[in-house]
Amino acid sequence: MSLNFIPAKYLLRVYNTSYVLQGIIGDFISLNINHKKNQPSSCTVVLSDESKKDLFSLDGRLEVVRAVPNWDISWYKEWEGMFIGFDPISKSDGGIVNITASFVGLEDLIARRIVGYYPDTIYSTKNGMAEAVIKDYIEENMGATATAPPRIIDGVVSDLTIEADNGYGESTLSSSGFDSLLSTITSICDDNNLCFYIEGDSDGTAGFTFKVTDGIVGNNKTVDGLNPNTGLNSYGNVPVVFSEMFDNLENPQLTTIRADEKNVIISTSTGTGSDIGAYLSSNTSAMAESIYNQREVVVNVSTQDSTYNQLQSNSELQLEKNKYKVKISFTPKQTPTSSYGNHYWFGDVITASLFGTTTNFEITEVNITIGESEEAIQLTLEEYDG
Repeated sequence: MSLNFIPAKYLLRVYNTSYVLQGIIGDFISLNINHKKNQPSSCTVVLSDESKKDLFSLDGRLEVVRAVPNWDISWYKEWEGMFIGFDPISKSDGGIVNITASFVGLEDLIARRIVGYYPDTIYSTKNGMAEAVIKDYIEENMGATATAPPRIIDGVVSDLTIEADNGYGESTLSSSGFDSLLSTITSICDDNNLCFYIEGDSDGTAGFTFKVTDGIVGNNKTVDGLNPNTGLNSYGNVPVVFSEMFDNLENPQLTTIRADEKNVIISTSTGTGSDIGAYLSSNTSAMAESIYNQREVVVNVSTQDSTYNQLQSNSELQLEKNKYKVKISFTPKQTPTSSYGNHYWFGDVITASLFGTTTNFEITEVNITIGESEEAIQLTLEEYDG
């Protein structure tokens, strides 16, 4: 969904791994930024000045700042990450050099690690509340305690802080010896409606902090609990509403396909025969919509000694995750009263009113492309019912 052009400005702040400023770039050919929920973000910059390539060093930090002066959007940090190389440096027959510098978000630090412990140990098999389990994995594979032994190889990431536990999520059982660390925590987050990210510290140092949020990365800017006297929703925010009546969207589409729906979830433990534990959850109202609309699936909770409460919790979580959702898509228009970077941003939840239905959406992905004189923004939105 492409957002229409607005006169935005961008600057690139280039640092080394010690967070010492190497230079500021404003004259690039193109820039692309991708934010994505529970995945490392990315950025590519195309330059024509060959001398600029000397500003970059492996894993040196990049900060992209954005402003829209005509709409009173002051400079703010749109993206941050680390340099991973040039892809490619090219020269045309006429001698024109193009340098494509590639960057990854700070979450890529997680993708560089495995759960570096043998299976069936206290370091690889976790049983507790979801956020605490995630942060245990991060601490023991990236934090100060990620040392060998007991880890198979030292994994300590300098300057990493792990935010204190907030108690988010449900009871979780995870067995992940030698698995991808990123896949492990992404799976736990998806099952518990949690989000994670790594954020650069704001104190001018090279430090960064791993954080987990409950439900969304951004803010709830829906009409839920709207107070007509203050104009604020129940979360204290001004709602963002996309509607044809407000002329801030176009090309609306409604999708009601049920193919991915599951309304009977059987959560099981491993084992054989009668040793297998099981818990069944069902959405009887969804099943009753048609005499044939009973859609079943079995999900496994990994270990034979899963408790009844864990099976129940997992079954209910999967039932919520796989329920039928109406999908609405549209092309948002950038307007002075409904603009990206001011009224909403990556990770926010907004409201759309279309086809007689008012639905809340989470902005789960943002792709920004900047040419020599134009900005284009694409949003990916998923129905939100948190």
